[in-house]
Amino acid sequence: MLKKQDFGLKNDDLLYADVKLLNQYVSIRKLAPYLLRWVNQIKKNNAEKPFAQIRKSTKRNTKLILKGIDPREFQKHK
Repeated sequence: MLKKQDFGLKNDDLLYADVKLLNQYVSIRKLAPYLLRWVNQIKKNNAEKPFAQIRKSTKRNTKLILKGIDPREFQKHK
């Protein structure tokens, strides 16, 4: 059985944060069970910095979604 790998991200982060930010932190393509050592190194190196950006993105996108605005469209108009 594989151990749970949540990388400190919450469900809201995964649902509402910008995909680019999430991919910078941990790219799904690079993750695989056989790369556990590599993943642990990433977790150590990327401890807190990206979390602030991800949380900010989550908060902004959640507000936009509740207003009925697509966050991707909002980013295009910026």
